[in-house]
Amino acid sequence: MISHPYAHESHYMWVESRCKIACSPFGRKIANIIGYVGNGIYNAPIKPEKVDWDDEDYIVVNWGGDLTNWDNKSLSKLFVLCARQMIRFTIEPSSPSTIKLSFWQREGRTGGISHCLPDAEDLIKDIDNDFSENWKGGSA
Repeated sequence: MISHPYAHESHYMWVESRCKIACSPFGRKIANIIGYVGNGIYNAPIKPEKVDWDDEDYIVVNWGGDLTNWDNKSLSKLFVLCARQMIRFTIEPSSPSTIKLSFWQREGRTGGISHCLPDAEDLIKDIDNDFSENWKGGSA
């Protein structure tokens, strides 16, 4: 299986060069995630100079494009990568043409809700369990 051309961990280097800053370790993770989701950090519908890439705990990115679960898989990529890296994210309105993506690092897979983030498979099981009776026939 061939790796996706944007599935690498050097997107943060472009941010550092373009914005003349040093990303925090957390900023590097977010830049790499946004780079993959946006098919290259330089193609992502963001303004990299408006992101606080050096924050250690909380990063906000204003996203000016769509997020889909299948066609280009941008939302699915975002969800899976954040779940794998134990990063909580929210999607909120920012303006008529942008959404705000906010990111927080979590400490582990178990514990209090403000400190943990279950694995993607566990989240899927939880949701499946919520609807197990309603979805027996395979449709909503």
